[in-house]
Amino acid sequence: MVKALAGFFWLTIVFVAYLIVYPPGGILSSLSLPDIAFGTHLLIPVVDIVYFLAMAAAMRGVGMLLLRTILAHGSSSITALERELFALPLGAACLSLTVLGGNVVAVVAVWFYAVLIVGGSILNLVPGVRPSFSVNDARWFTPWRMAAAGVAVPPLLISMINALAPPTQYDSLVYHLAFPARYLADGGLHAVPYSIFSSFPQGMEMLFQAALAVRGPVVASLISWMFFPLTGLAIYAFCRRYLTVRLGLLAALVWLYTPMMMII
Repeated sequence: MVKALAGFFWLTIVFVAYLIVYPPGGILSSLSLPDIAFGTHLLIPVVDIVYFLAMAAAMRGVGMLLLRTILAHGSSSITALERELFALPLGAACLSLTVLGGNVVAVVAVWFYAVLIVGGSILNLVPGVRPSFSVNDARWFTPWRMAAAGVAVPPLLISMINALAPPTQYDSLVYHLAFPARYLADGGLHAVPYSIFSSFPQGMEMLFQAALAVRGPVVASLISWMFFPLTGLAIYAFCRRYLTVRLGLLAALVWLYTPMMMII
């Protein structure tokens, strides 16, 4: 109990310090009702989130199908949560490499990305790939898990609001989003003169390119944001398997409340 209270107070101090250094006034003022025009400002992020969920579903479908094939040839036994945590990054890597291959052979049409997203999403309907979580499972609604979920809401909400805003960070404007957009405009992958960044591996950038092609930069930011909660869940899953559930919850909250992680 003492350790739990100490951890809670530590998280509170970190969160308060973060709000002092980065006051949320600007964010909150942008959410005030007089600035919202229903059907325009409010609808835009909703549509962005829908496109993001479609891309996440495609990643999961492809990744879960591959993971099922991999596990069928081994004796590994992993939980439902661990399967999801392996499937999403695995599917993201496969889609990234597929888009990279399209860039190499100059296939950057919108239909190409649409086929990947729709096809990957449909894979979620295949038996053995469909989500196996049950909302009726009482193990997910223990007091500790419910309390941790409530404490996790502020950093997830603040970081998601930041992801829904137009990209302004240097890396995004210089190469993370700038290069994929240039490849789209120029018809495929190529070296960008006088820029060392074009020599970097174009991994996540290919996922960003798919987002730019079908919707826009905010969907690309949401894809990057997705790995923030996924990493927290991965930390929890690791601790639950090798240590304890409560330590896993505390470790995940420490990750979520680390200011640099919230910003990135």
